[in-house]
Amino acid sequence: MSDRPSITAHEFAREFHHLITSHQGRFAFFLGAGCSFSSGIPLAGALVHKHWLPERMRRQTGKKDGDVAAWAASNGYEDYTEQTAGRFYGRVIESLFRNATQRQTEIDRIVKDKHPAFGYGVLAKLLAHPEAGPRCNLILTTNFDDLVADALYLYGTTRPLVIVHEALIGFARAMRSAPLVVKLHGDHHLEPKNTERETSALAADVKKALGRLLADYGLIFMGYAGGDRSIAEALSALPPDCLPSGIYWINDAWPDGDFGTWLEDRGATWVKQRDFDETMVLLHNEFGLAMPTLGRFEGLLDQYAQTFKDVSGRLAARTGDQGTAWQEAAVQSARTLNPAWATLVERRVAANAELEKARAGRNEDAVWFALMNIGDIDRSLGKLKDARSSYEGALEIAERLAVRDPENMKWQRELSVSHGRIGDVRLAEGDRPGALTAYQADLAIAERLAARNPENMEWQRDLSVSYDRIGEVRLAEGDRPGALPAYQASLEIRVCLAARDPENMKWQRDLSVSHEKIGNVRLAEGDRPGALTAYQASLEIRERLAAHDPENMEWQRDLSVSHEKIGNVRLAEGDRSGALTAYQASLDIHERLAARDPENTEWQRDLYVSHQTIGATLAPIPDRRQDAIVAFREALAIVEAQSAAGKWAPADAHWEAVLRKCIADLEA
Repeated sequence: MSDRPSITAHEFAREFHHLITSHQGRFAFFLGAGCSFSSGIPLAGALVHKHWLPERMRRQTGKKDGDVAAWAASNGYEDYTEQTAGRFYGRVIESLFRNATQRQTEIDRIVKDKHPAFGYGVLAKLLAHPEAGPRCNLILTTNFDDLVADALYLYGTTRPLVIVHEALIGFARAMRSAPLVVKLHGDHHLEPKNTERETSALAADVKKALGRLLADYGLIFMGYAGGDRSIAEALSALPPDCLPSGIYWINDAWPDGDFGTWLEDRGATWVKQRDFDETMVLLHNEFGLAMPTLGRFEGLLDQYAQTFKDVSGRLAARTGDQGTAWQEAAVQSARTLNPAWATLVERRVAANAELEKARAGRNEDAVWFALMNIGDIDRSLGKLKDARSSYEGALEIAERLAVRDPENMKWQRELSVSHGRIGDVRLAEGDRPGALTAYQADLAIAERLAARNPENMEWQRDLSVSYDRIGEVRLAEGDRPGALPAYQASLEIRVCLAARDPENMKWQRDLSVSHEKIGNVRLAEGDRPGALTAYQASLEIRERLAAHDPENMEWQRDLSVSHEKIGNVRLAEGDRSGALTAYQASLDIHERLAARDPENTEWQRDLYVSHQTIGATLAPIPDRRQDAIVAFREALAIVEAQSAAGKWAPADAHWEAVLRKCIADLEA
């Protein structure tokens, strides 16, 4: 018929978007085999002509090669051609696979290890959309595969109810809260219907359910040829008032026979478009759906790893009956995660043995040491609560020992260290008041020890660390005026230590860190000259350290950070040229580090930040816009490579879009 209403795929996408977003219709998708083709599942015609009939011919004639079409025509398959092969699907599968078990095994083989491609991914995003999803989350399909459900799990945020067998059809209810998938010919796991006899008619309960489900819906056919007699019969039996939102037939050909007649009688709109994925590109654009990111999968892997870490850490601490066996199991499993984690678990097992030994010997000092060691390991394992419990146990011992002999400076220091560790855990847990209380107790003891013996350099350094900790908490609370005196007190001690032993690289680095922290506070307070002075003092020390040991990658990175911070101050002062010089010095170091270890994600991120920072600094300069584009492209290449390798954190996923926009704005 020439008067069939027809529209283009672009018109359909816009029309469908309008109907859904304006709440003028609700729709069900009817999916056929064509939707699964790009996911690697062959179409019926290809299965028949390229696989099943050649095998059937081989079994009958013993010949592997030959004219399949000619053999089919001479063996009762009238009008068979490669183009019409799909029509013979039911007869051929029944002749080759003679019972239901064999047929199910073959269908399982065909759909095994197939994953949803682009079209299904978009469909999943649409079905899970908070606004659009509830108005189009009914799926009817003759396919046996799990691609709709898999796509919803992989790319969406909802789980569907899947009706896999006609015996379950009574549970089929269209819901706003979750998608419904009805497999009209069954599932590859459970009695798939393949033969002409099996697919000749749908069960009465299924027909009844279709009338109930489609009472308030429209119907969109995609990837479906319309050759199932049972489907045509069931749809023809629908009450006239069903499908109030209309019907869209998306295909480049109009179906023959009863199905085509039903479509015409119902006034279906013909969308002359065959490819499922191409159509879904248009819906993806119309609804502004986001592309899938690695964030979900990284989250799943992180959850897996974290729960494993929790259980392995717990088993490593197991004592009592079968404790050793559990500990060995934890170590064995940890080795499959990564060597570093296995080392921590092994250390935790050994520390537990040391604790038991110390307790058996009633040696409180040894018990204190074992508890502190266990606390340190548990912190590394991410078990903050357990770490705090161990530290608090150590604190109780240290308090008893310190009271027993107030003149024993070793025990006094152990008491100070116990308070400091508890403060560290409290701060990591977000309990800043609790951390401050613990740090102040640590500081009071450290001050007494340092005053008692000013020549004890270890105690002097302990005191500088205590001041640093107080500064960290004050700064975290937003109390910059309170943080600065603490950092300055730490700096004064470290200046003396560094002057006393200029060859002590550890003390030199401590001093560079103190200058940097003071610079951070000065900059936050708006004192840019003061910040610059502090950062330059830190830079001078770090240049000496980096030159002293060029192989120390931590010191090289420290130097890059100093250059970057100086660049930030220069830029804030309006000295864009000075900022670029500093940023370039930082970039040079980051390039060397990244080239040295391309698998180091942190160094790759540092390199990306350097390129991005230089690009942002160059962008406002009219004659440097091209250089800015080059810098942004370098940053983008790193982001893309890290994302493709699955190494980019979910929080960083947006940077690719940001960089593309920066480049587009500059090229406009």
